Amino acid sequence: MHPVPAFLPPTLAAIFAGVALVHLAGPRVLREVFAEWGFARGFHRVVGTFALITAAFLALPETRLWGVAVGSFMLFVATIILLDRGKYLYAAPNIVLLAALLPAALAGPF
Repeated sequence: MHPVPAFLPPTLAAIFAGVALVHLAGPRVLREVFAEWGFARGFHRVVGTFALITAAFLALPETRLWGVAVGSFMLFVATIILLDRGKYLYAAPNIVLLAALLPAALAGPF
């Protein structure tokens, strides 16, 4: 038995795919938050694209390490931005996902 559960990478891929869909759809509240925080118009699409790339890379064992790298970078930056703005509760899920990416990198094929 492999030390990392096989369900972890596809679960993380599904989470990142969901994040991508929300950001690419760009609901008004999301666009308003990005604008309020000084991000360029349409930046939610950039975040959505990176989340989609992360999901695709995590889904395949051959590219999983790239998914971990892209996802870690994205989550690290998002967490720093949230913590800087005092949104500690919003940063918590990012920290949990960030911590889950390391074991996902070590997971065997599913």
